[in-house]
Amino acid sequence: MSSSTDLTMMTYDQQQQEEDDDIPSTIDFLGPNHALMQPLQKALLDRMMRKVNRISILLKDKEEENRRLSRYREDLGSQLYTFQQQLGTLQTSIEDANNNRNNKDDEVRIIKDKLEGLIQEYDESNKDMNKQIVLLDKARDERNEVLHVLDQLKGYRDNIEGYIALKKREAYKGEDNIQIVEKDKLEQDGHVIKNKYEIMQLKGLIEGGERNKVNMTEEYDMLNKSLLSINNDNNALDGIKDRYNKEYNNIEKDIEKINREINSIGEGILEHIGQETTIDRNTINTIKEAKDVEENNIKKEGDIALAQNDRARGVVDVINIKAHNNVLADRIQELEGGLIEMEEISDKYEEDIIKRMRQIDKKQLMVERLNKEYDDKRNSFADVAAEEAEALGPLEAKIRGLRNMIDECRRKSDEMQKKWIITQSELREINDNEDDIKERCDILNTKIIVLEEKYRRLEGAIKRRVDEGKICKKEIIQLREDMVKINKKIGEYRKKEGIVNNELKDVEGDIANRLIILEDNKSKTYKAVKDSKEKSIELEEELIESERQLAQWEKKIKLEEELQASLDPNVGQSEIGAMKKEIHRMELRYRQLIRRQEEMVKEMTRAVEKRDIIELKYEGGKNDNRNTRIKKDINTNRNILGLQRKLNSMSEAVTMVDVDMKEKEGKIITTTEQIRDLNEVLNGTDEEAGMMLKEVCEGIVRKGRQFSEVVGIQHETRRLEKWANKLGKSTKGEMVLVVLVEVV
Repeated sequence: MSSSTDLTMMTYDQQQQEEDDDIPSTIDFLGPNHALMQPLQKALLDRMMRKVNRISILLKDKEEENRRLSRYREDLGSQLYTFQQQLGTLQTSIEDANNNRNNKDDEVRIIKDKLEGLIQEYDESNKDMNKQIVLLDKARDERNEVLHVLDQLKGYRDNIEGYIALKKREAYKGEDNIQIVEKDKLEQDGHVIKNKYEIMQLKGLIEGGERNKVNMTEEYDMLNKSLLSINNDNNALDGIKDRYNKEYNNIEKDIEKINREINSIGEGILEHIGQETTIDRNTINTIKEAKDVEENNIKKEGDIALAQNDRARGVVDVINIKAHNNVLADRIQELEGGLIEMEEISDKYEEDIIKRMRQIDKKQLMVERLNKEYDDKRNSFADVAAEEAEALGPLEAKIRGLRNMIDECRRKSDEMQKKWIITQSELREINDNEDDIKERCDILNTKIIVLEEKYRRLEGAIKRRVDEGKICKKEIIQLREDMVKINKKIGEYRKKEGIVNNELKDVEGDIANRLIILEDNKSKTYKAVKDSKEKSIELEEELIESERQLAQWEKKIKLEEELQASLDPNVGQSEIGAMKKEIHRMELRYRQLIRRQEEMVKEMTRAVEKRDIIELKYEGGKNDNRNTRIKKDINTNRNILGLQRKLNSMSEAVTMVDVDMKEKEGKIITTTEQIRDLNEVLNGTDEEAGMMLKEVCEGIVRKGRQFSEVVGIQHETRRLEKWANKLGKSTKGEMVLVVLVEVV
């Protein structure tokens, strides 16, 4: 208002001067109180009042325009602030998207590492299969050796049967031949023991094959569990992918909104440029406002100078306190060194005291011993004459000298104890001084902390004042700079679109090459799996054939044992009891093996769970390293448009990964079906092994029963032989032959 009134007064004075210049100098002026001047004065007053009213109206209009402009500026500032906030939110959202993308990349890498680990496990299982094949070859060689031995046994059995037939005929000729028969039986028992030992070796080989089968089943179970974990990871990745796709769609929507708002801002800027012609009229008022702002800035600079002085004083105080702290630290170090020296001295004194005390103890023992000797000699020589008593004078002198030595040692020990007490008191004083110094250090540390807090507060106040001054100066410049930056960013965005398209093409080519390599590796793994399946089928067939042959040999061996048992008259109930004990022991062993198998399964499950827990723990450390790397990437990737390009590339990569994961899931399903088939086959083989064990146990039981029957037949033969001896030698051979024929 003051500026508008000044302008009106200036215009009024100029008009008065112009009117005075128009009046000629020759005309005489009338006085102001003249009657003719009154209507002129009234007319002039009316005219001036009209001009004043017009000027006041113009001033009001200009003030309203200024208010409108200030409101418009405030609206523009608020809009720019909102746009800056939106840009900040977009930057944060894009940074989050980048973080999510990096997380997905890390998860994909982890899955690839797991696949590589599975491939390595598969290679190891193939190596184990090869080792088992080598073991089976060894078992075949051993089986061939056993077959050769059995062929020899067959020949030996045939010889024995012929020999037995001859001996049967000669057995009844006389008792002299009985001894020869017993020797032959002993030899036969030795051969039977050898056969049993070879049978035990064969059973050990069979048990080794069964153990290998159990190990194979456990490996297949491990593969099944690993495949299930991979399926779970794939499901989790699908959920994460869906979530990221939703976030990506939301980000695209936000970007579209921002583009719309940027377009609206451009339109507003164009309108603002159109209105700049009207704003130029009000530049004078803005200049005055700028002067006021400069005056305020000068005042604030004075306040800043005062704050800087306070800051300098605080810095000086802090430096002085630090110097004092350094001096105190040096003093503490000196005192600590003195304490260490005093402790060393005290340790030396203590060692000397201990040594002297030990010497004193030794001397006391010597004195006691001498006193005892003196008393003994004195008692022994109590009845001796005075001359003999005088001969004992040197011993008394020695005793006195020793007593004097003891007194001196005691005196020295007392002095050492006094010195030790003095050193202990000095150490206590030093400790008290240390405590005082520590208290002073604590007080100084608290003062330092208080001064540091004051220093920080002063710095914060100074920074706020400086920031306010800078903001006042830069608000006008920022509007124009923001427009220039927006135009530059639009050009950069168009340039970088081509670069991103080229990068996307390169990435697509790399991904296609990687997919081809992965497919080749998968085909190789499928071939290896097929080869392993064929080998396992061949091994199962060979095992079945070996088991059949073993069953046949066991039957033959049982027949031989029955024949030999039929000829052995010393076989009785003791062997039957031993067989029963062996059967019972085998049953207990079978139960123990079943329990052991269950415990092994539990331990395997626990080991798998521990491995999963360990992997989760290590993922924690990896996530920390990843967060540090992500923070560095965020500081470099601040460009909004560049992040938008990366999001587009990420969406394309996600689609490619979806295709890969679907293919892998199909392949994993096929592998799981194949593994289930193998498990069914292995379960079938385990059932067959159980049936074989049952058959072996039943054969052993039948063997015991047959053995008991043979023993009964032997008793009957003996009874018949006794009865035949009564009848006569002539009829003896015929009756025995008839009985043997009936038994056969």
